[in-house]
Amino acid sequence: PLGNSAKMGADNAPVNVVIFSDYECPYCSKVDPMLHDALKDADLKGKINVTFKHFPLSFHKNAKPAAKAALAAKEQGDEFFWKMSEKLYSDQRNLKPENFSKWAQEIGLNIKKFEQDLKNNDAKYEAEIQADMKLGQSAAKVRGTPSLFVNGWSLKNRSVDGIKALAKDKKLL
Repeated sequence: PLGNSAKMGADNAPVNVVIFSDYECPYCSKVDPMLHDALKDADLKGKINVTFKHFPLSFHKNAKPAAKAALAAKEQGDEFFWKMSEKLYSDQRNLKPENFSKWAQEIGLNIKKFEQDLKNNDAKYEAEIQADMKLGQSAAKVRGTPSLFVNGWSLKNRSVDGIKALAKDKKLL
């Protein structure tokens, strides 16, 4: 179930990519640009969407606060969630509250609203993150990040070509 998670791409796409990710995970930061490339790929354009599920690992102490910053950005639109995600991935060594506000301003968010949402919605964001993690652990059997799925099938080849090959193999296109 995709729920209220941030999504980019075609709404009724036959190819649904779901990523379970952690903002402090170096491998996740390398996969993020590939997901954006997949949306622009000539064979996939208009036929794919990407849904983000939070899976902050316990040993990444800044991953959960970063996830909450992304969720606060999402309050102003899914596009801001993805822009904030790019900022978070691009500077993983500096996932600190003061930087969240700086990055929020850089991507064009209403800073006052962002900071209020971050402060006032902590319990809501915690519940969303916990729900994503529970889904990842139970239904998807996620053991690490990034974990990617195409229409529920595990994506082992984390590339645009890997998405296309799995979609073709499963007759999604």
